[in-house]
Amino acid sequence: MRLLISTLLLSLALPAAAQAKCKEFKKLAKADYDTVVEALGARDEDCRSDAAKALGDAVGDKRFSTDQARESLPTLEMLMIADDDYGVRRDGLRAIEEYMNNANLRSTALETIQATFEQDEQDSGFFIKALAILMKQDSARARSGVVVHLSRYRRHKPAFVMALLGAVQDLNQPEARDLALVVAMDAGQPRNVRLAALTTLEKLSHPGLADAYLALLGDSDKKVQIRCVDGLSRAGLPPAKVQSALSGVVRNESKGDVRAKALKGLKRYVSPELLPLLNSQITSEKHVMAWYHSLEMLLSVADDTSFGALNQLLVRDWSFRDDLVIEVFHTLARIAIAAPDDRFGPMADQAIASIAARIDKPEDNVGAVGPEARAAGRDIIALLSPRQPAQVIHVVQGWGLPTYDEVVIVDMSSYDESAFSYEMSVEVGDNGDILSAGGTAFGFEASVRVSE
Repeated sequence: MRLLISTLLLSLALPAAAQAKCKEFKKLAKADYDTVVEALGARDEDCRSDAAKALGDAVGDKRFSTDQARESLPTLEMLMIADDDYGVRRDGLRAIEEYMNNANLRSTALETIQATFEQDEQDSGFFIKALAILMKQDSARARSGVVVHLSRYRRHKPAFVMALLGAVQDLNQPEARDLALVVAMDAGQPRNVRLAALTTLEKLSHPGLADAYLALLGDSDKKVQIRCVDGLSRAGLPPAKVQSALSGVVRNESKGDVRAKALKGLKRYVSPELLPLLNSQITSEKHVMAWYHSLEMLLSVADDTSFGALNQLLVRDWSFRDDLVIEVFHTLARIAIAAPDDRFGPMADQAIASIAARIDKPEDNVGAVGPEARAAGRDIIALLSPRQPAQVIHVVQGWGLPTYDEVVIVDMSSYDESAFSYEMSVEVGDNGDILSAGGTAFGFEASVRVSE
């Protein structure tokens, strides 16, 4: 019983403690104008906070006149800028929102909010609230603050940085767009902040978007990796960068579905430069879809460096589609006839042995092929067996080269990588702050502007 009584007494006491507010000024919610303004300068922060709320309510309810509201603005603005307590500052901001309901005060109230937004000494909650008001009421007033605050993003909490990035999407300023790219590429920032920056870049179609994907590609989160792989897989990006990045994912990533995504992305940028990777993949890849992507690309660009891997593929206990088996047969024949005369015979013998191993597998064995592939294999063995290159060339030239829906062959030598470059309007200073392209720091014209 004693325990129950103690608990009850505590529960009754807590609300009273929570409601303990201003003691110096009584009933501020109903006080006259002079008393409320006087309370804005009280020593007790609870009094200043209550006074700000009371002032906002009275202006919103039209209990105080327009002239009184206008007269109170400098005092309220100084409270919002310089009060020692951030909670009081936020209450001041909430109060001044009420002024905007008066058409005669709206512009002045927005100037006050802009002035308090364009300074360094506020907490994240204040900044986020002020930014939201400006973006809703007059987004042009937020432009300068968004750029300056975002240029100092390392000083701010993630919530405010993310709010700034959201504003960038609406404002679409050149400097702000480039600042979002800097944030996305900053490995020292939290993942959610970098992803917010990436979303901003995507929505604005930033020309440096590929660099943001590259910077986030090594993230440990699979969803982030796949998002970046998908982004890099789009057409129109710098081929050398894409090939290098996605090839790195294929070589180093342990997650098979991520490798498969990367290989699928590489299919848009297939060239002989990928052959070392593809030759390795078809003999070592364990993920089925990743392996199929690798084989389709390899068959599209295979050369003599692929001959050993393709032969190994046929004798390996690995089952894959008969249409691809037939393309492997054809590719081996093409590689053999492209070899110097003194190598044609040995290569033809090796191809014959590998093809025979595949088509002779009993039907119930792994890797056994169907009638069409078996017939195609016998025809190619018969073609290669006489070792007459001229006859082989004549037949092989009648075969169509393999084509696959997603595979795009690119000529890397035809691309000028400088064509994919872009001019940044910002640069990173030695202390981590972002500077304009001319090397000067972004700054406000005045940190504090008190209304007349």
